[in-house]
Amino acid sequence: MKTLVSILKAIPPTKIIDSSIDFSKYIPLDLSITNIELMENKPENATEFEIFISNYLNRNNAEVAFGGYIEGRTLYKRSTIFKNESIPERNIHIGLDLWTKVDTAVLAALDGKRTYHHFGTRN
Repeated sequence: MKTLVSILKAIPPTKIIDSSIDFSKYIPLDLSITNIELMENKPENATEFEIFISNYLNRNNAEVAFGGYIEGRTLYKRSTIFKNESIPERNIHIGLDLWTKVDTAVLAALDGKRTYHHFGTRN
């Protein structure tokens, strides 16, 4: 059986967000404690966080922001999902985030089953 790493290395670079968005419209987004702007703004809820990211995209003439793996993120402190009586605090991000406008096409890099998951309050 092939490993996931070998499968991924065998495929060409593949877009996973709307293929019409040029890579020049992608911008990294640092959500770690080293982001001075984030520390000054301190978004307290999902709406404020969405505004922060939308403003960041607009200021940088970008359409997709991507967040880093293994970032130390203080924003986890606002949620009991990441710290409560039964679990120790977690402040390290262990995934890759992509932010773009609602209803932007999300593409599959590999064949699979599509599911939708959203923590927000989308209508």
